[in-house]
Amino acid sequence: MMSTVFMDGSVTSFIHMLAEEGGGDGILSISWIMPAVSVLVILTWILLDRIYFRPVEKIQKDRFNLTEGRIEEARKLHIEAENLLKKYERRIYETRLACQDIVAERRKKAEERALSMLEAAREETRKMIHDAKASLSTQVEEKKSELSEYAKVLAHEIVERILARPVRVEPGHPPQERRP
Repeated sequence: MMSTVFMDGSVTSFIHMLAEEGGGDGILSISWIMPAVSVLVILTWILLDRIYFRPVEKIQKDRFNLTEGRIEEARKLHIEAENLLKKYERRIYETRLACQDIVAERRKKAEERALSMLEAAREETRKMIHDAKASLSTQVEEKKSELSEYAKVLAHEIVERILARPVRVEPGHPPQERRP
């Protein structure tokens, strides 16, 4: 009969066969098969739960927590990196403003210095022009005086030649020699 059990492949027929061979009152009778299978299923479930399901569940939880922890850590690091980036951008902006202020201040000082130097040069030029004008004025007065004297001498000579006689010289104005 065993060959028939394996041929039709039915577990139920195998259980019935064992029950018939045992005479119906044995350990494998139908009345004991269902509770025995139930106990085996429960024991198998308990064993699988302790040996397989709990460790697999623990591994999955650990893996999930580890993954979530890493993701959360990455989020925190990303936020910190963004904050640092903003902080550095703000510092760069402030530094640029400070540099622009320094450049503007130095440019202003350079312009003031250039204006001061230009004003000093203008003042020196005015002084030189004033001195030159004063010198020229003195020289012109000297030349006028010389020409006036020369004109008197020349006029005296012209009068003497025209009159063909010597002319008396006025006191205080001695005749001077003629200059070429």
